[in-house]
Amino acid sequence: MRGYKQELWAQSLAYRRQKIETVSARFIMLRRENAGLLEMIGDEVWGLKGRRDEYGELSLRELIEDYITHTTKHLNQIAAAAAEFEALNNKPQG
Repeated sequence: MRGYKQELWAQSLAYRRQKIETVSARFIMLRRENAGLLEMIGDEVWGLKGRRDEYGELSLRELIEDYITHTTKHLNQIAAAAAEFEALNNKPQG
């Protein structure tokens, strides 16, 4: 599996022009759909391995664990950006 360039994805999907509510709802819906699909996978499938450019050989379980870590990183970035935005917009005007 080849990696992807997340900056290109963000630019191509025009995230800066989308409403945060729409993007958030889509994110939640897609994660729920993926979780539902993963729940249907049999135990034997979790150990199957593939190759990823950045990491080498990974099992499906390792790949999903990496995605969870990656998702958490982005959620933390979103929370930090939201807090910064809130702080900038709540400064007393003087």
